[in-house]
Amino acid sequence: MIFPAVLLFVVLSTSAPTIVRVEANGKGPIGLYAISRRHALTADSNLDALVAVDLLRGGTVGFLKLHGPELDVPEDAAGTYVGGKDKSVEKGWVDPTGVASCDACRYIYLTSTHGQNFYQIELEMPLLEMSRRRDFSALSRGILRPVWPWNANATGVDEPTSSVRMLEVHRGGSIGYMAHRTYGVLRFYLDSDGQVKSGDVLLGMEKLGNPDGVVAGLTLSGENEEQLLVTASRSALIVGVDKMGHDAGTLEQAVPLQSLCNGSLGTNMWFRDCVIVRGDDGEDYMYVVGLFTPGQDGRGMSLYQLTKDHKSGEWIDCINVAGPQKEQGGWRDGLGEAVRFTRPHEFTLLPQPSEADGGDDDEESSSIFSGNVLLLSDCDNRALRIGNLNPRTAHRISTIQYYDEDFWWP
Repeated sequence: MIFPAVLLFVVLSTSAPTIVRVEANGKGPIGLYAISRRHALTADSNLDALVAVDLLRGGTVGFLKLHGPELDVPEDAAGTYVGGKDKSVEKGWVDPTGVASCDACRYIYLTSTHGQNFYQIELEMPLLEMSRRRDFSALSRGILRPVWPWNANATGVDEPTSSVRMLEVHRGGSIGYMAHRTYGVLRFYLDSDGQVKSGDVLLGMEKLGNPDGVVAGLTLSGENEEQLLVTASRSALIVGVDKMGHDAGTLEQAVPLQSLCNGSLGTNMWFRDCVIVRGDDGEDYMYVVGLFTPGQDGRGMSLYQLTKDHKSGEWIDCINVAGPQKEQGGWRDGLGEAVRFTRPHEFTLLPQPSEADGGDDDEESSSIFSGNVLLLSDCDNRALRIGNLNPRTAHRISTIQYYDEDFWWP
C-alpha cells in the first residue's frame, strides 16, 4: 500500500502496520526541541513551519509559518497541494533544519541551509509557559529575524553559509551551540531573555580531531549538561562544556561508531545523532541512529545501543535494537528489527517531569512516557517516532501523529 504525500497514523500505535515505502525526498520534520514531557516543537521543512505537537494526545497545538502568504505553495482547482510539481515559490522559503530554545527563553533559534542560515524568533512568552498553559496560540505571533553573532575578524568564521546543521541550548539558557560542517562546533551567548548577543568557536575541526564526515548532530548530556555529544557521520565525539561559557570545550573521547557498529558486514555507515542515558540498572548506554550505504534511499536506518566498559571507560558492544540492517527503509511501529524508519534526522530526550510543566494531564503523560524517552524526527515518513530507552526491556517504537489529510496551511 502506498500512502499519499500526507500520512495518517494512530497515536502511539502498538500494532505492526504494513511496511510502507514513502517518497518524501528529504522534506518533513527535521529539527526537534522537547519543550516538556507533554509537548515538542519540530522544524518541518515540508511545511516551512515550526509545529508544536501534543505528545500525549497527538495532533498540532501550535504553528508558525516561516514565510508570507505570497510564498504559499499553490493548489489546483480541486484544492490539492501541487508543491511537488512547481518548486518556484519554495525558493523563498526559510526551509528549517535545526531548532532549539530553553525553559525561560523568549526566543526560538533556527538554522537553515538556505536564506540567512541562522535566525532567532521572538516570542511573547517562553515555550515552556505555553506548554504549562496548554495554549500555543502565541507561537503563531512569533517574529522571525536573521542573526549571525560571529565576527569574522575575531573568530575566523565567515558570513552565514549553508554549512550550518543542528542546534543545542542549555535548558537554563545562557549558552547555545551550532554544528557547522566547516568550522566544527560554534557557540553563541544569550542575554537573560534569550536574545543572541555574541558568538565564538567552541571547538574547530582540528581540535575535534578532524573527524571523517560531516559534523551534524548535537545533544547535551549529563545531569548538569556538562557534556556535548557531537555526531560526525562515522563517530561520536564527547566534548566537555562549561554551561556558563567561561572555558573552551574539551574533546574527552572519540567513539568510532563505524568500526563498532559495522561488525562483519563490511559496509560504510553514516550516523546522524546520539544520546547517552542512564538505565534502571545504573549503567550508562549510548544510542545512535545510523544507516548503511548512505545516499541509497535511506536503506538500513537502525537504532543502535552501546555499553560502556567499566575498566577502560571505552564504549563497546554495539547492538542493533530497532530497525533492520541493510534493508529498504519504510514505516512500521513495533519491536526490534520489525521497526522501520526512513531518513530519521534528530534525537531528543524528553526532559524529566518538573513542577513547571503543570496541568492535570502530567500524571497521565508521566505514566505513558516514563523513564528515558527518546523522540526522533522520521523525516521521509513525515512523522515523529517515540520510544522508551530501557536497555533491559524491548525497545518499542511508536508514532506520534501530527499530519492529517488537510494539514498544509492552517
